[in-house]
Amino acid sequence: MGIAIQYAIEKMYNDELYRDPPRLSEVLLSLVEREWERQEEDPRNAVDFAKAGLSREELLQVCRDGVLGYIATMKAHRFLGPYAKAEVNLLGWVDKWNPLGGRPDVIVRRDDTGITIIDGKNTLHKMKYTDPDQLRWYALLFRLAYKKMPDRLAYVWYRFPYEGAESGVEWIDFSEDDLKGLAHRAVEAKKTMFKKKFEATPSPSTCRFCPWESECEDRAAQKKSRSRVSKPIDEGMSKGFVDLVL
Repeated sequence: MGIAIQYAIEKMYNDELYRDPPRLSEVLLSLVEREWERQEEDPRNAVDFAKAGLSREELLQVCRDGVLGYIATMKAHRFLGPYAKAEVNLLGWVDKWNPLGGRPDVIVRRDDTGITIIDGKNTLHKMKYTDPDQLRWYALLFRLAYKKMPDRLAYVWYRFPYEGAESGVEWIDFSEDDLKGLAHRAVEAKKTMFKKKFEATPSPSTCRFCPWESECEDRAAQKKSRSRVSKPIDEGMSKGFVDLVL
């Protein structure tokens, strides 16, 4: 759902669809439905509707409500300006040996509010599964790329749009020291990886998105281990075993 919502929002910014306000809602709804259908065609995105507890139409309605809610939040917080782009490639260098990169959902520049970096979330639980360092990381990349600190960092909640007492956003505090700390951690992590002093943590839910899954020795070992655990046991042995879910 988040992919479909973000696709429509990305098109809105990068194709400047907001310049036609009367048709904006209609166009965004069309885009989100089109992307939903495209994602459905990918077998890796199969949905267990029984587990989800919602029908296909209900899940799709979450996407429709998400893009319409974003419009309300965007208007309330003025997430438009002379510069407003989505999925911006940011590349900066900590030093001459260590490049860092990433793509924030949206960057907006205005004279009154300055530079705002936005990350959209389709979560049901605000901040429960969200790490503020994600947005601070984008701030670090912006600082390295443009030699300037952004002014605001915000999570936008697609399921909690601006309305009444609901602000639709979570503003994230950050400082120069926060960004220096992240840069240091990134460089140290890179050194550790080059020395191969880390353990892989393969899992079906994440590895299925990796193009190197079929070549990964750790994933192959994890599959083999799971296969051994799941084999039927011989008759006469206790049936009270636990089939580990990895």
